[in-house]
Amino acid sequence: MLFVAILISLFEETFFRGMLFQASQSTLGVGRAAVFTSILFSLTHLINLGHQTLSLTLLQLGFTFVLGLLLCLITAQTTSLLWPLLIHTVNDFFSMMEPPINLPGITTTSFQIIEIAVIILLILPILRQNHQWLS
Repeated sequence: MLFVAILISLFEETFFRGMLFQASQSTLGVGRAAVFTSILFSLTHLINLGHQTLSLTLLQLGFTFVLGLLLCLITAQTTSLLWPLLIHTVNDFFSMMEPPINLPGITTTSFQIIEIAVIILLILPILRQNHQWLS
């Protein structure tokens, strides 16, 4: 599972953050390029409709969008794919683990909503520090 997580992350980060984001930020600016590539990154996960419910897929689209934004902003700030690769690999690895989250009162869906909120909280200081990216 770790090998698969590394391969998926390597491909997706190289394409979306390494190539597409880097190429589009010179014409769109960092903020718009981050949103654009995060939308595309998120939409690629529609393929999962073949093996999961619509509601779970919609939640995954939201999660991958905010994760994509965070990884784009990290890439813009560090000019490196190392942290996005590590974060993406760890996330994919734990997403593939079995059994799914089994904590009292916490479902996989509620845990992913919490993850989205945490990622948004991580994005805010980066945006505050680099507010010119929003223009």
